[in-house]
Amino acid sequence: MNLNELFLKEIENAEDIVIFAHHFPDGDCVGSEMGLKKILLANFPNKRVYAIGENSKKWAMLLGVTDIVDDSTIQNGLCIVVDHNSINRCGDKRITMAKKGLRFDHHIEGYNPYLFPALVDPDAVSASQIILEWAMDMGLKIPVDAVNDLFTAFLDDKKQYSSSNLPDCYKVMEGLFQSLGGDYELCRSRVLYTPPEEVAYEAKILEKKVEEKGVCYAVMDERHYYDLGLDYEQAGNKSSFLLKNTECEIALLFTHHRDEIRL
Repeated sequence: MNLNELFLKEIENAEDIVIFAHHFPDGDCVGSEMGLKKILLANFPNKRVYAIGENSKKWAMLLGVTDIVDDSTIQNGLCIVVDHNSINRCGDKRITMAKKGLRFDHHIEGYNPYLFPALVDPDAVSASQIILEWAMDMGLKIPVDAVNDLFTAFLDDKKQYSSSNLPDCYKVMEGLFQSLGGDYELCRSRVLYTPPEEVAYEAKILEKKVEEKGVCYAVMDERHYYDLGLDYEQAGNKSSFLLKNTECEIALLFTHHRDEIRL
C-alpha cells in the first residue's frame, strides 16, 4: 500500500475527521482546509468533517468560517494537518490530543515535527496542489466549489512566493484547475481583494520602510494597525507586500503585538 492509498484507507475508516490549519492562516492554508473538507463530504456524506482553527478576517469572508469541535472529537477522530510542518505552528493547540493523524504539505519537516504519515512535496507551489493531485489519483469526486477553494489557495501562494524558475509548473497547474471547472477570474479576484483598511496600512508600511545595505525593513507598532481597524493577524501578513515594493533582495517586516514580535 503506497502513501496515497494509506491516506484514503485512514479516511475511509474514520467517522469524525478534523482538519487543522496553521496559526495566522493565509489563503493557501484556508483554501486547502475548506477545499479538502468539501471533497471529503462529497465522497463520504455520512462522515462528520470539520475544518477548525483561527478565522482570518479576509479569508473567513471569502471562503467561510471554521467549525467548533469538542476535545473528544479530536481525541477519537482522524486529524488532518494542512500547510504546516511543526506542532508549534498549529492554530489549535489541541492537535497534541490527536491519536491518529495525516498531513498534506509542501514544507519539509519543522523543528517540532508531526509524527503523522505525510504527503509532502517541497517542489509544489501550494498544499492545495498536493491535495488536488491526491484526490485525482484516488479517483475521488472533486466538486467545483472545492476546486475553486483549492485554486484560490494555489494562486495565493503563487502570488506570495512565486519563483521565476517555475513558470511551466504554474501553467500546468492552472490549466489542471481550470479543466476541473475552476473559475480563474473568481479565484484571482479573491486573492487580489484587499480591504480599504489594509490599503491604508500598506501605505503606512511604505512610509515606515527603511532601505540600507541591500536590506529593506519596516518596524510597525500596534497603534499603526489598530488605529486603522486591523488586527495583528492582518498586520503581520504583509511581508510579501514589502518585498514587492523594494529593489532589495531581502525584506523584513517586524510587527509588534503586546510582548510579541512577529517577523
